[in-house]
Amino acid sequence: MGKSSYCAKSMQGILDVPRCDRWHIQRRLSDLSIPSYCDRAGNLVVEVSNGVEIVQIHSVVRQVLAKRPQLASWLESCWSQPSVTPSAPVSLN
Repeated sequence: MGKSSYCAKSMQGILDVPRCDRWHIQRRLSDLSIPSYCDRAGNLVVEVSNGVEIVQIHSVVRQVLAKRPQLASWLESCWSQPSVTPSAPVSLN
């Protein structure tokens, strides 16, 4: 049986990010419809329901915290990857 990114229930976690970046990260997560809030202690708490949200959270945090040369290097490596052509459709008949 194939694996699914669906979770029966959501989970909460605390992101360990600098205080000055929390609002920016929280705003972007809100744009992506990922629930998050700052608790009384100042921690950024996120609620995760599936694997796609985990990848989105990772991407948002990386975009905010990474230095410009790191992001440029990552983008260059993406552009240097060989093109992937979709395979022919599979007939089920």
